[in-house]
Amino acid sequence: MKNIDHLMLYFFCGLVTILSCYVAYYTPISIFNSASHDDAHFISQSFSLLKGQWLGEYNNLTLIKGPIYSFFLVLVTITHIPLQIFQQALYCISVFLLMLTIKKKLNGFWLYYVILFALLTLNPVMTADRIIRDYLYTSLFIFFATSLSNINDATVKKNLGWVSLCGTSLFMFWYTREEGVWIAPLLLVPLFFFYKRKRKSNLFINYIFVVLIFSLLSLSVSLVNKITYGTYSIVDFKDKNFKSVISKLSNIKTNEQKPDHVPVSKSQRELAYSVSPDLYKLKEYLESNNPWKSFSCNVYQDVCGDYAGGWFMWAVRSATESKGFYSSPDSAEEFYKKINEEISTACDNGKISCKPNIISYLPPLPDHFIEKYLSTFIRGIRVIFLFDTMSFTSGFSTESYITSLHEVQEKLNIIERTPTKKETERFLISGWYINQYNPDSWVCIKTTKGCLSMPRNNSQDVANHFSMPEKTESRFVASGESSNNEFCADDNLNDCIKLEQIVNAGSYNLNKGIFYIDKVEKYGNNNTLSLKIRNSIYQVIKYVNLILLLTTVVLFIINPFIKKLAFNVDVLLIMTMATMLCLFRLAILALVDVTSFPGVEQLYLLPCYPLITFIVFLGSVFMLKRK
Repeated sequence: MKNIDHLMLYFFCGLVTILSCYVAYYTPISIFNSASHDDAHFISQSFSLLKGQWLGEYNNLTLIKGPIYSFFLVLVTITHIPLQIFQQALYCISVFLLMLTIKKKLNGFWLYYVILFALLTLNPVMTADRIIRDYLYTSLFIFFATSLSNINDATVKKNLGWVSLCGTSLFMFWYTREEGVWIAPLLLVPLFFFYKRKRKSNLFINYIFVVLIFSLLSLSVSLVNKITYGTYSIVDFKDKNFKSVISKLSNIKTNEQKPDHVPVSKSQRELAYSVSPDLYKLKEYLESNNPWKSFSCNVYQDVCGDYAGGWFMWAVRSATESKGFYSSPDSAEEFYKKINEEISTACDNGKISCKPNIISYLPPLPDHFIEKYLSTFIRGIRVIFLFDTMSFTSGFSTESYITSLHEVQEKLNIIERTPTKKETERFLISGWYINQYNPDSWVCIKTTKGCLSMPRNNSQDVANHFSMPEKTESRFVASGESSNNEFCADDNLNDCIKLEQIVNAGSYNLNKGIFYIDKVEKYGNNNTLSLKIRNSIYQVIKYVNLILLLTTVVLFIINPFIKKLAFNVDVLLIMTMATMLCLFRLAILALVDVTSFPGVEQLYLLPCYPLITFIVFLGSVFMLKRK
């Protein structure tokens, strides 16, 4: 009977995995080839790795983020597994391991776990629609949490699989995104096991091996960076002097009332320029109308003309790069060190007034901080529970001079991408043209260079239909952009048809002739089935999560009044840990949202979605047990 249960569990979870990967595979991917600090950063680095050039030529962007997602994209290219399938399958495997771990601890009917697996893996929020690290990040988090909870007090040899997975996934997790501190509550797991287990020395040795694997993998990347660039840093965005410069600038006192989200105002910068000759070298760039001010203004209208927190740091790095100080890591570090010393000296000497630094990168808290923070935190809970309406249509792909969209799509085996904005205006039409009043008349495309005659194609069927044997080349195939192209006949440029007017197949009058369109195609996402499936599943999971949440709350309230039932302590501990993790991440993101940039967003909250579903499912199904 037990074998049959396992067979059913594996079979149905396999079917769900296939469906999950199908939806992911046919979900159009937005390739943001111009996002040099995000998607394009990882794509470019993966291409450099494939060429044997490590992470590429050193500049202000090379070490801004951990390299793990770039490594992952290399693996995708080498294996020829489509990016969406690889990423989604990895997530499904991580969830399956988590589910098996819970089943081992709680037992229960196999169907419960199939339902849990389906809720976790079919959630449309977890299906990638761009080439970004956050989806892999969530899978790595689940791998780490699962493997950590499976390490027991047996020997290292018996725990080798879980220990290896734990150390490796921790390394990959830590260097995929930079804010791994939110998993701090997981440190309670080893402490709890030390308290409960008898063979504490074995347990301690197992954890030492986890740390050793993490350290060796980190050291290997550091050594390659040292050999290639001359620095042991894996992420130089965290380097001491750069962080200190940003913090000291934001802590310069002025009498002005700064808008929310502005870490360093123009007045603060002017004071800093006056006491720091090295920072003054960046003034030309920082006070220009550079892209970082535009990005800030697009998100926060009240900071137009200045920098919001999420973009000021990048502006400083871009300014430093523009002056040639990113020729090497030592050059950049020395430059930031000088600025740091100059501002510190000015603060100590009283030339400028400075506040003490508490947390690096944290801008001053806005007025009514508590009120704004709580409001943002509550909004985050709504986002996590899918209460707010979500759209699963992706943004436009963007071109870049570094790599073409076709090259990215081909190397990562992406079957379908979203169009660029320019492509959405592009038509491909085919048809034929006959003018019985002027047999020599033919169609041309009106451009700024005049009316360009279109190539003629075979049209024997048209010639036969109109009994005009000379019209055997009256067909055409043409493309153009609706904004600036028109169809005309002969040199009559006053009687033309704009491409945007041709929306359906059929006959159009053009210079007294028949301009017949067989087919009209506008570039777009041909496969909409995936999007429809995602929207449908979203509605289901949204209400299932709500029902499970209400059920959990009701069971928790009524339990004291039911004598035959008691709380399952193990389940409560697991639920508490998962809740702490989710709340801790949301708390950090809410702080970022209030002070720096939009942090309470679906993308950054991805790890919370499986956690919340996991919590409410355990609560409604396993929280109570018979006494």
